[in-house]
Amino acid sequence: MLLDERYLLLHERFGGGTELGIPIEVTLDELADALYCTSRNAKLILRKLESEHLIEWLPGLGRGNRSRIVFKADKEAYLIEYSQHLVENGDYKRAFDLIGGFGNGTYAKPKFLEWLDNHFGYKKGEKAAPMIR
Repeated sequence: MLLDERYLLLHERFGGGTELGIPIEVTLDELADALYCTSRNAKLILRKLESEHLIEWLPGLGRGNRSRIVFKADKEAYLIEYSQHLVENGDYKRAFDLIGGFGNGTYAKPKFLEWLDNHFGYKKGEKAAPMIR
């Protein structure tokens, strides 16, 4: 799973319905469960996401203090942009899988299909005037 997909997965699981920039309380174990990895690997993934400016990770220091995660990129816009990038690189199946998997509750699918139609679809052009000799 690539870093972009991990961001979408975390946003889907923990950021649903909240505005960007609002801290969401979460434990490292919950994040590790969502990412299907160990807590140690979850920390590495969080650092990578933070270095890409996709999230802000605020670890809860001390016993009983919950950590917080702040999502910085809008899920729908990020999903569309990433899917467009995949299509431009020829990975159509993965782009449609991502839109289908993470696009629920958003307008990502119709927007993506409109972009796809404009990018590859039929374009009406002007008819050239006949040449007179």
